[in-house]
Amino acid sequence: MNNDLLTALATLRSDPEDGQALALLAGLQPGDVSASERDSVQVALAAERAWHTDRENVEPCLRLLDLELTWGQDPIRRATLFVEKARLLHREMCQWESAHACVNEALENCAQPPAAVEFRRVLERGRGGSGAADALVRQVDEAGNSPTGAPLLAAAANCIYATVR
Repeated sequence: MNNDLLTALATLRSDPEDGQALALLAGLQPGDVSASERDSVQVALAAERAWHTDRENVEPCLRLLDLELTWGQDPIRRATLFVEKARLLHREMCQWESAHACVNEALENCAQPPAAVEFRRVLERGRGGSGAADALVRQVDEAGNSPTGAPLLAAAANCIYATVR
């Protein structure tokens, strides 16, 4: 496997925002390597993503998922990666539309993968909760600096929490 790739991955552990490492990873193309090298790159990317997942570094995880999707060719594996990306976008970044798009990609890659079908149900159930949370936040805005805002924010948080569990 390419030493530059290993160096870039190691650099991202200490500095997930390192511009040179990110540029190097973005510049790698799956067509430039053999099948065994491609497999090695996928394993290295997955291991690096697991390391960042353990430390709850969401943005590096999302970038690494995108790279894994670039390198992945197996439809089942790609569907799994899209569902994982959807979970991160939904739970950690509150990007519901992007999460839906990822689930749709998963469903296009593989005929009805169970994880994608189930997570689509979670997202659809969650629409009601996020709407209720939005209404509560609007009430907080209307209340201004009044002490009544705190319980409303707590209720909004509960609505959102209920949708991501």
